[in-house]
Amino acid sequence: MGKAARLKRERAQARATPVASPRVPRELGLAVALAVVLAGASIGFIESARPAPPPAALAHVEDVTRAYVGVPQHGGTLGRADAPVTMVVYLDPQCPYCGEWERSAMPELVTRYVRPGTLRVVVHGLHFVGPDSERALRLLDASALENHFFQAAELLYWNQGEENTGWVTERYLRSLAYSLSSDPERLLTDRGAVGVQAKIRADELAAAHDQVTSTPWIELGRTGGPLSHVELARLDANAVAPLIRRLAAEVAS
Repeated sequence: MGKAARLKRERAQARATPVASPRVPRELGLAVALAVVLAGASIGFIESARPAPPPAALAHVEDVTRAYVGVPQHGGTLGRADAPVTMVVYLDPQCPYCGEWERSAMPELVTRYVRPGTLRVVVHGLHFVGPDSERALRLLDASALENHFFQAAELLYWNQGEENTGWVTERYLRSLAYSLSSDPERLLTDRGAVGVQAKIRADELAAAHDQVTSTPWIELGRTGGPLSHVELARLDANAVAPLIRRLAAEVAS
């Protein structure tokens, strides 16, 4: 075979022989795959470990805190146990009229009648306006476990949104908790506590017993005696102040 023929045959064989791609060792391939999985898991962990958004600033925190300093409070009851007059109030956290009552009437009633020992206030929370009502109510009733119910209610109403617009967000509730409690995370957790569920149920039964048909619903009477429903002609302290004074005078006479 001539030299030219031999070169031609060798070139043909070279073209026919496939070029092997570099092989990745099996162990290295497994290591790369594991690294990808772990990286994904790490990203997921970092995402889940991110802290909740910081609470937003609420209006009137200092005013509300100052208003209740030194006033006896236990659960949903405000004032001295031996106060001669008792007022029962039914509220829904979303009710705009409840908000007006809480902002206009309660600060003056606390100053003029509760703090001096004339009036005792019992509040029952309801949740018939919509889903936001129950979400807010659970935080209020959790605050009752810490004896901060009245601060929580007034602060909520000073920062109340329009009913059934989704304003009771988790961030909003965190803002309330951080404004009220020395242990806000525990307060947020207590929304699911047995005591909270028990209070919600007890307030529902009380409303059924008192035949509550709207909010705010007010009942007044001598402490320990029968209470009478008060039709509110206005949503400020003067709606009930004359009756409080008259009942207190009757007890004192």
